[in-house]
Amino acid sequence: MKSNEIKVLEEAFSIVLGNTCRLSRTTACYAWNVVGPGARSLASCLEQQSTELHDALNPLARYVRGMGMPVILDYSDVTMTIDPPRDHQMPIIDDMIHSLVRGHREACVSLRAAMDLSSQVEEHTTTTILADRMVAHREHIRQLSVDFPPKR
Repeated sequence: MKSNEIKVLEEAFSIVLGNTCRLSRTTACYAWNVVGPGARSLASCLEQQSTELHDALNPLARYVRGMGMPVILDYSDVTMTIDPPRDHQMPIIDDMIHSLVRGHREACVSLRAAMDLSSQVEEHTTTTILADRMVAHREHIRQLSVDFPPKR
């Protein structure tokens, strides 16, 4: 690969890893703090999703390092949630779900862009790895949207 192609893939992976990191933290935070009707089943679902997202980070990072690229994350990717709570109050369940679905959709957009870039430089293994992540995000969207429809 040419150096400019590597740079483009580095940036794409940085965005993908940042989205995954934020979603993992936000999902865990919501799982720990969800209250109200259906809270137990939603908390269980969110714990599973948070674990899956967290477990996806190391293989992605190892793959990036294996390609000879640095793993670059902005500090805000690690410390910020998608929608930081205001006044230390957690959003209501519907808002949590809406926020997470939006985060997973944003992750799919960044994955699609990274997949397009990896296809252009004929990096087919990368495309496959990113496609697998997109499938996982779409499943999270489906699970949140179908199993926990809005109550309002």
